[in-house]
Amino acid sequence: LSPLKQRISYGGVNFSLVMGLASQDTCENALAELGLDNIRLLVPVVHGDTLYAYSEVLKAEPAEREDAGIVTFRHYGVNQRDELVFQGERRVLLKRRSHWGDR
Repeated sequence: LSPLKQRISYGGVNFSLVMGLASQDTCENALAELGLDNIRLLVPVVHGDTLYAYSEVLKAEPAEREDAGIVTFRHYGVNQRDELVFQGERRVLLKRRSHWGDR
């Protein structure tokens, strides 16, 4: 066991879980992942913790493709005690709403 007297979850799993939760809302129409940056694992996550994710848009810019744009998000992960456990930035090539077509 760790000095915290509990099992600590591996940071890569925490990172993947938060990014996956955030992707449900932000990257559903992604055409390509362009990059990840400023990844920070801030507080240990222990067995039994519940993680939540939320995101903010930092930047939206045009892409070379007419049907897409580049969006930079900052994703946050918090536990059930509202402690910030993860923070990271992601750049994504997203399909433009005007090019979705009729549904």
